[in-house]
Amino acid sequence: MMIYLTRITPRGHERYYKIISTQNLFGEFLVIREYGNTSYKKPTRTLEKCFESQEESTRFFINIKNKKIHRGYVGLQKCA
Repeated sequence: MMIYLTRITPRGHERYYKIISTQNLFGEFLVIREYGNTSYKKPTRTLEKCFESQEESTRFFINIKNKKIHRGYVGLQKCA
């Protein structure tokens, strides 16, 4: 599952926040977060968090998504 969120800063810059939930080869569940400015090719930062169960990773994914929406990010959910 993946979601791509964007927002416009007060200075007019467009920021993005991408959240991906996936499973690795070892059976662990990962939530990968990537964020930055859309004007640049590379992201400002990429973070990975590992979970043993899908329920934990889904809870974390939804929590992060809700926090970002509360901060003004908007976007569409993309399923992969």
